[in-house]
Parts: sequence; C-alpha cells; structure tokens
Amino acid sequence: MNFSKLIKSLFLFFIFTTSLYSENLKKITIQLSWFDQFQFAGYYMAKEKGFYKELGLDVEIKPFEFGIDIPKEVSDGKIDFAVGRETLILERTKNRNIVALYALFQATPLILISTKESGINTINDFSNKKIMTTIDDSSEVSLKAMIISNKVKVEDLNFLKHTHNINDLLNKNTDVISAYISKAPFQLNQKSVEYNIFDPKHFGFDMYSDMLYTSENLINRDLNAVLLFKKASLKGWEYAYSNIQESADLIYKKYNSEKLTKAELIYEGRELKKLSYFKTANLGEIKKDKIQRIYDLYNLMGLIDTPIDLEKFVFDLNNLKNLTFSESELKYLEKKDTLSMCVIPNAMPYSDIKNDEFVGFVADYMHLIEEKIKKPIKLIPTQSWAESLKFAADRKCDILPSAVWTEERDDIFSFTKPYLNIPFVLLTKSDTSFINNITQLSHIDSSK
Repeated sequence: MNFSKLIKSLFLFFIFTTSLYSENLKKITIQLSWFDQFQFAGYYMAKEKGFYKELGLDVEIKPFEFGIDIPKEVSDGKIDFAVGRETLILERTKNRNIVALYALFQATPLILISTKESGINTINDFSNKKIMTTIDDSSEVSLKAMIISNKVKVEDLNFLKHTHNINDLLNKNTDVISAYISKAPFQLNQKSVEYNIFDPKHFGFDMYSDMLYTSENLINRDLNAVLLFKKASLKGWEYAYSNIQESADLIYKKYNSEKLTKAELIYEGRELKKLSYFKTANLGEIKKDKIQRIYDLYNLMGLIDTPIDLEKFVFDLNNLKNLTFSESELKYLEKKDTLSMCVIPNAMPYSDIKNDEFVGFVADYMHLIEEKIKKPIKLIPTQSWAESLKFAADRKCDILPSAVWTEERDDIFSFTKPYLNIPFVLLTKSDTSFINNITQLSHIDSSK
C-alpha cells in the first residue's frame, strides 16, 4: 500500500448520502445548573455566534431556578439537555434514563475554603467545625473522599445550609464554606482576606463536573439532534476559551442576572479553562475508567442503592450495538429494499472482495451495521478510490464504508463520526538508523 493510501486510511467513516440537516430549525432546550456566569459561556457563545443555527438548531437557554428537579425533567423529556455534576451518577440510580455526552471540567471546580484567621489550615482541623455547603456539594464524592482520606469522619462535621454569601465566612457564621475555585478566591482577594483552599484534585480526586447530558429517549428518537447540539456546544466552548474577553463582555451585557463585573467574569473564564484542559488536550473528554472510579467511590461510601450500567450512562457512538437512527433516517431506510455500497478491492487489511464476499476489518464494522438496519447491502466493486467517490456522488452507491473528510466532499456527502482511528507509525529494521528526514523516504524500497 503506498503512502497516500495510508494517509487516506487514517480516519474511517461510513457515510449515508441522505441530507443531515433540515431546512427548518429544530427547537432545542438546555437547562442551566446555576445562575448566569462564565460557567455557561460556551452555550451563550454557540447561540450568539450562530453555531447552533448553522447546524439547524433553534436553542433556548433556560435560566436556573431553585426547586426544579433538573435530572427528572430531562429524563421525562420536558428538557432536551442540561448541565450536571458528578452527582448525576446518583441520579441514574433513581431509574432516570440520563446519559452523559461530555465532561467540560476534567476536575471539579468545587473546593472548600477557610480563612487564615480561623486557624483551619489542614483538613485534620475540620473536626467539630461548621461547614456551609449545598445538598449537592455535600453529596459530591470529591469533597467526601478528600475529607475521609485525611481520616476525618464526616459525622464529626456540622453541615450548614448554604446561603451563597461569602460574607458568612468572614463574619464567622461558618468555619469552612464550599465554593467554586473560579469565583470565591477572586471575591476574597478583592476584600484583601487571606484564605486556605482545600482542592480535591490536589488530593488525587480529580472528578468530572459540568457534564452535558440528555435522555436515552432523545438519543433513540433523534440522534442527529444530539450529535449536532454536542458539536455546536463544544465549538462554542472552544470559541469562549479562545476569546475570554469578548465572551465576558457578552455575558456582562446580555447574561448577567448576577450583576457580575467584567473582571469577575474574566477571572472565572481563565480558571475554568484550566479545569477544562486539566491533564488533557481534548475538550469535553469523558473516559469510562474515570467514570468507573467515581462510581466505585460512591459505592464504597454506601451511596449506591441500585447498581447501574455505566455503559448506558456514558454516551458512546463508537459502540455500534447502541446504533440508533433519527426519524428521517428511519424513513429513508423504509423506502430502500437494499442499500448499495462501493468497495475498493485489493486493499487489505481494510477491504477486499473474495469469492463475492466483502472481507477486511472495515467489512466487520459494516456487517454489524447490516445486522442493525435489517437491510441487505449490495456490493459494488470499484477499481480505485477516485471511482468510488464518483460512483457515490452520482448515486450509484448509497454508502462508502471508509472515507476522508474534506470541505469539498462535505458539500456532497454526510459524514458520521469516525468509528475507527488508526495510529500509523513508520518502522525501520533494527540494524538501520532511525529516519530523521522525511525526504529519505523516497530512497526506501517499500517492497522489502
């Protein structure tokens, strides 16, 4: 296989050539988990910059209100999307069919703070002290694990109802207060108050927070809307973090029910950006092993009443067993007795046709899809990649089992998310020096 074919095979997609977008904007709702602040800048910017509209979505951002059972509203289909913390795992144990799409913060912004004046300088000083938290804060395993790991018993703490007023710490109405690292330190610095921060990630408990989630029902009913909303939201967050000043200006002018200053918003944006890229370069990354660790900690503390299937809690489009279709895709399939697929032979281990049978690991994925859609897929052999592209553009085949995205092709085809990424490397013999100059490749005999 030549070098250009290797590059073309880096990302494999299966493609339906039906239109992905609707001419009419689809109405979508997202419920915020708290009052207006930079914590939701990505959603504001996605709306204001037209990222949602570009993908056919008309998004309503619903402001936070006390008393709303947000996970239940999402599970019941009254709200399409919402933002939630690690405690969503506990909500899933209540038979709420919520699914996490991504985790914006790779470590929780939630911390505990004491003043230097209080003399509470370590977690060991917490015993018999007053700690002001919300119900969600006190339930977060990141805080509990941090406290318990320092051999302090939770039952020895006096929890107070949160007033959300930092002055209660200064007036000694509480000894310790839960707060966001992106907000409280700024407020205390403005007041010239010295303080101690107790941050879970410094104790090894870097739990997820601000997960975007939806319901299984919406995923099953309209997968395209879920994928498009996720894509536009992440684009909004990328823009917000790349343009913190502009985003702060917008929030200050249009989304400022809390009357925050621009300086507060800029400080918050910079701190949250650190958490979003904590130990990762992938915005919104959510790993199942980390979710498993959070679940195990909750279970260890006796907070899991009913075991849950984490495979269903974390959205994974790559898991073809859970492949779902939108209403428009289902209608398209209903009209087709068979689907035709262009296949390039002699391209193993990716694809080939032997004895009229499609083989190769691309074929393995397509066999799974064939089983799912309950429609036979007719093979149309082509002589080259260029011919496959032309056949698909001319509607001589419905599917290309593998393709590389380009802007030009985006005008013709609808691309799915990659279902396989192949990390290619270059090898030399053990007795040959390492190739340092790419121009040396032209002198290598690839047949040996």
